[in-house]
Amino acid sequence: MWGEVLASAMFEPELRDQLREASETWTDLVAGAIREGTEDGSISGDVDAHACAERLTALVDGLSSRWLAGSRDVRARPRAARGGDRRRAGLRDTQAMSRRRACLVVPAAPAAKLAKGATLAADEVVIDLEDAVVPAVKDEARGAVADALAGEWAAESVAVRVNAIGSPWCHLDLAALAASGRDALTAVLPKVEHPDDLAFADRLLDGAEAAAGRTTPVRLLALIETAAGLAAAAELARASERLDGLILGYADLAASLGRTGEQDWRYAQETVLVAARAAGIQAIDGPHLGIRDDDEFRAGVAQARTLGFDGKWAIHPAQLDALREAFTPTDDEIADAREVLAALDRAAADGAGAVADGDRMLDEALALSARRVLARAGR
Repeated sequence: MWGEVLASAMFEPELRDQLREASETWTDLVAGAIREGTEDGSISGDVDAHACAERLTALVDGLSSRWLAGSRDVRARPRAARGGDRRRAGLRDTQAMSRRRACLVVPAAPAAKLAKGATLAADEVVIDLEDAVVPAVKDEARGAVADALAGEWAAESVAVRVNAIGSPWCHLDLAALAASGRDALTAVLPKVEHPDDLAFADRLLDGAEAAAGRTTPVRLLALIETAAGLAAAAELARASERLDGLILGYADLAASLGRTGEQDWRYAQETVLVAARAAGIQAIDGPHLGIRDDDEFRAGVAQARTLGFDGKWAIHPAQLDALREAFTPTDDEIADAREVLAALDRAAADGAGAVADGDRMLDEALALSARRVLARAGR
């Protein structure tokens, strides 16, 4: 735990000051013992060692408690402070988030593939610094990504899949994103398993952004791709104010679970979806592992859309059109959503919380669905 306390202190002046005070107190204790000590090395009776030890213990306990309350107990930092009225069925302001109907993963190396990614009109391009880059060129690839982020991108938004927390590269990747001059930027954290993982990224970014003078926070997406991550999905979804969504990663999750052959992912999909919806963030389905826009791919897309996912990752540009088509509401759906919201606004002006509209009753539950339709449509 103390290693985590010290890591947090790097970027928090108040925490750093408390550590310094504890250190100075200990130094004073040692110096006093030396000054007052007898020839045989014992501490003089004039030094109240018990009282000094109690003071140091209180400082250490207070410091530890503060860190535990601020960083590890994610329930102490509710999302509702930024999410508006949580009674609105848990929908945080998803209209303000980037659309992620069709997200394309592109490797950070070689350079030609990274350059090609900048020309592709996905909703979001996800640059992969993790699996797509071998250890020997991690630093070189990070520099290339930093340079590329300074240029023009055809995608609506850009994200970077950083290396896993605990690796030799994660903190460097996050610091590089914080120093980027690109305003809208998202870090995708792989293999997230505990709220501490998101707390670490959150606080590291706080300090790195302050050092870089960045005014637009780097957003976060969490990849759920291990058994531990899936089990903690509900906690993870509420673990950071920066978090915009959860992504289901099938390949690594299959390895974590020991699955082979034809697989049924309904439980994992429902778990991620419910966790995201309860926290008011996006739920993104992971990529189909084939590169073609074929029947198998489209069946997976249709299932994700029917379940309620906001979008899906792709690993080949040929799949983007099918994703946009599936996750974009039709003109009729958009018109109906607008009518639902308008009818409820009129009812609210008359003091009513629900209103009849033909054969259906409109209430806040339908309003939630209507807002989500308009968010996916970019309206």
